[in-house]
Amino acid sequence: MTTITFEHKVARYFSEKLAWKEARVLSAKPLAGGISRETWMVELEYREEKSKALSVRRIVLRMDPESSVLESNRTVEYTVLRALESLTGFPVANTICNEDDPSYIGSSFMASDAVSGVSEISDIMNSPYKEAGVEIALNHFRTLGKITTLNYRSHNLHQLLAEPTPHRVALDTLTPWIESLNNKNLGPSPITAGAIRRLKRQLPPPPERIVVCHGDFRHGNCMYQSDGQITAVIDWEMVHLGDPLEDLAWALSPDWQPSAGEGKVAGHITEEEAIAAWESTSGIKVDPKALDWWRLFSWVKSTSLFSAGGYHFIHDKETSVIPAISAWMAIHHSEKAMLTLMGVLK
Repeated sequence: MTTITFEHKVARYFSEKLAWKEARVLSAKPLAGGISRETWMVELEYREEKSKALSVRRIVLRMDPESSVLESNRTVEYTVLRALESLTGFPVANTICNEDDPSYIGSSFMASDAVSGVSEISDIMNSPYKEAGVEIALNHFRTLGKITTLNYRSHNLHQLLAEPTPHRVALDTLTPWIESLNNKNLGPSPITAGAIRRLKRQLPPPPERIVVCHGDFRHGNCMYQSDGQITAVIDWEMVHLGDPLEDLAWALSPDWQPSAGEGKVAGHITEEEAIAAWESTSGIKVDPKALDWWRLFSWVKSTSLFSAGGYHFIHDKETSVIPAISAWMAIHHSEKAMLTLMGVLK
């Protein structure tokens, strides 16, 4: 019996469904990153209709796994990306297709064009990127602010994503992470429980508007060029509607800052400069006390995520040891940060 390879299945799909004539996969390799999808970089050679010449195109496949730490909706992610393409000047990869039928290549998937650039902190802190470090850092927060300007209702995203009211958004955002901690806990966590009580007792004022939140905006989920520009914001699997300060607090977290730029946000700028860059594109003035609430929330969310990863490892739903190591290291780190924010530690 002839075994049909993954590469052959991909080539056949794009030939038959998208009319990419004579499609042939030149290379296919899995990529790291993302917590709810398997991501592949595929280089395809094909001939467009009414063309005699062959073209080469690099695409990214985001495939649904059998199980994952975080449940997410691929169609929502794809629809949000399509909506962002209409946002003038916003860096987003061109979407190609969204396929629900897993029989074609072995899993349901979405595809988009690959973009140039690097995403890891280790890359942008070294040449040739570090020379544009200040511009990269400022663009990082300008881009984050730009997301808040998307009119999600004009793209009917409120029909796909739960739309909280401004007065309920903080509690509605916190509750699912508490439920995840309760369902996938690694044992008693009095510090996290104390942080949750603080968050519930001292809810922030309602935001001036509900916005699209990326959910995991940080280094690793943006593609940077050596001239300081961002070519794409990637990994939208945690996208939702929420308070604009949620993403900002997450992006400002010390966890995402390079050690080479200790004391600086994104390795090169002050927190005040980062917030000013965000305000310049979002049009929103940051309330420091409200931002502090979302900072504490970020550590609870981080603990919930890492606990879920450790839980999946313990219960044989995850074969990689990385979630177990991350849970062991990161949860203690997160709890120390919670104590600091609550004024228990200096």
